[in-house]
Amino acid sequence: MSTESMASARPLIKYRANEKHALLLLLIISIGVNIALAHRLDRFRTPVRPRPFDIASPLEVTDSGGKTSTLTYDSTLPTILYWFSPTCGWCEKNFQNFESLANQANGRYRFVPVSSAPPAKLAEYASRHGITTTLYSISVSSARSYGFRGTPTSTIVSPRGKLVRSWSGAYVPVTFKEIQRALLVRLAGAVILPKRP
Repeated sequence: MSTESMASARPLIKYRANEKHALLLLLIISIGVNIALAHRLDRFRTPVRPRPFDIASPLEVTDSGGKTSTLTYDSTLPTILYWFSPTCGWCEKNFQNFESLANQANGRYRFVPVSSAPPAKLAEYASRHGITTTLYSISVSSARSYGFRGTPTSTIVSPRGKLVRSWSGAYVPVTFKEIQRALLVRLAGAVILPKRP
């Protein structure tokens, strides 16, 4: 390579090096801005999901007949909160397990099915499915205070009001076994997920 061509290549190499530094600087600034924005958005997030042994707050509930009351945890029995929605497909697939939990309570635990659906929809749902267990409507803010994010979700609350365990989703084989072991119940059957093509 001639001295002339090397001399003309030096500014190009210098330019590319400066370009790389500029891009690196822009990347660092971009990351810093994103971190700052993320911290500002933190205050708008929903509350952190409760951890096991956090205290469960009392729930304002309305039964399907329209009667409002407060659900507290000062009994001698643990409480199973079964969060569901009348329009949830996974709740429909899990319906036989819902019935099994309700039928096996018999003084072993309190079974409390809760939904954010209005009481009239819950009454219609109970009628359509022949449910004799009382269904309760709760506010969305109450559900958020428990860290609830979707249906179905099963939550165990101790007699002293401490959150013990929570499972989200339909009772697929692993969840199915865990719930049977934790509650010492026999459920109708695991929900089998469809195979992906």
